Amino acid sequence: MSGLAFGTHHGTRHSWLFRKPAALLFYIALVPLLSGCADLAMDYLGKLKEPKVSLAGLALKDLNPLEPTLLVRLRIENPNDLNVKLDGADVALALNGQPVATGISLSPLTLAKLGATDMDVEVKANTLNALRQIMLLEANQAVKYDVAGHLNVLEWLGSLGRIPFNLQGSVDSGALLRGVEGWGKLPR
Repeated sequence: MSGLAFGTHHGTRHSWLFRKPAALLFYIALVPLLSGCADLAMDYLGKLKEPKVSLAGLALKDLNPLEPTLLVRLRIENPNDLNVKLDGADVALALNGQPVATGISLSPLTLAKLGATDMDVEVKANTLNALRQIMLLEANQAVKYDVAGHLNVLEWLGSLGRIPFNLQGSVDSGALLRGVEGWGKLPR
């Protein structure tokens, strides 16, 4: 007798399933249950809101003539009732309408549920235009800024991807020039 024989070890790898009707019924019942859980999870994920990004500070870190460095502090609010993990952010900074610096933060960050967290991103300038804009800061009382970029989200059942942001406003040039200690506080 060749072929499959139930009850022997020469059959298929899953022949035990046919020998145990309770196991078979368990797996048959498990499929719709898991499908229902997946539907609930997808319904819940559809109700999640994107984190909100605002600018919490802007400061000159290093006035190196070859590569001036500024710090951009982002305040990120999580409106959801679960923690969200970020894998960093990328930022482009313009002052008075002129592109000045770009930077990437690769520091992981966990946003607490229904909370706010600050993320510092160091941006470096490598153009003469950027140095000129930084030197003009002393002449101006207020400096218009434009901070654009993306948050890189790690979780929510896989990679959600990149959440874009674009922030515009003005900051006192004196506070910006005082550097990190003065932290260029922004008016609310």
